[in-house]
Amino acid sequence: MEIDLNKLMNYKSIAYASDMAQLGKVKEEYKELMDEVVEKYTFSYVKDRDKFIAEALDLITATVNLLLISGLTEQDFEKHIAKLESYKNRKYKRQEDELKGYTSRDLDEALAYCKEKIKELCGDCKMQHEKLCVMLEDLKKMRIGKEWN
Repeated sequence: MEIDLNKLMNYKSIAYASDMAQLGKVKEEYKELMDEVVEKYTFSYVKDRDKFIAEALDLITATVNLLLISGLTEQDFEKHIAKLESYKNRKYKRQEDELKGYTSRDLDEALAYCKEKIKELCGDCKMQHEKLCVMLEDLKKMRIGKEWN
């Protein structure tokens, strides 16, 4: 998938006149995005995917407009890209390597545990555990796919 964020440059005209007013708009859009997320103890999920995506895009647009009216330069942006590259090559590389440590057997054991636990649960807990099982199965498929490549 390729998304051309340059298209957002055409919408600077809908930004507020001052950077402080536009910052208020960014805060408002962030709040609306978070309103689309349900938080239950340590588990969160999105209520409505379409609304969540719409609010996230509104937040991106408001943030891009804030950066533009604040005088963002190409040099500022290139510094940010360099920082992201350093994260990718150091910070996040380690996390990816740690994930590689999980074997298909580890995932099988986790799945078996979840499936047994589901039998004991009811209501919202059961529903959340079922979602967790689906996520584990997806991880296992991804893991197997990487092992074949």
